[in-house]
Amino acid sequence: MSETVSTDTTPEVEKTEKKESDKTVKPSDKKSGNSPKKKSWFAGMKAEFKKVVWPDKQTLIKSTTAVVLVSVFTSVLVKVSDLLIQAVLDLLL
Repeated sequence: MSETVSTDTTPEVEKTEKKESDKTVKPSDKKSGNSPKKKSWFAGMKAEFKKVVWPDKQTLIKSTTAVVLVSVFTSVLVKVSDLLIQAVLDLLL
């Protein structure tokens, strides 16, 4: 009962190798000025902005309040820690 291992490449590997070689850019493909890629990029950006679900006023107020409160709390925590470390260093030195 011996098993043989095949060293042949599978079709998936060959397809992957072919796709990678297809990605090379030919000098004739490069265009100067306004190319269709730029126009399609802006069109894609516009389409993405249409997909955005903007928050309503109440959600915006709640989120903004949370961000401000967390920021204030963090800054107070950092200031208190700084004062404590400063006091300890003053005592040691």
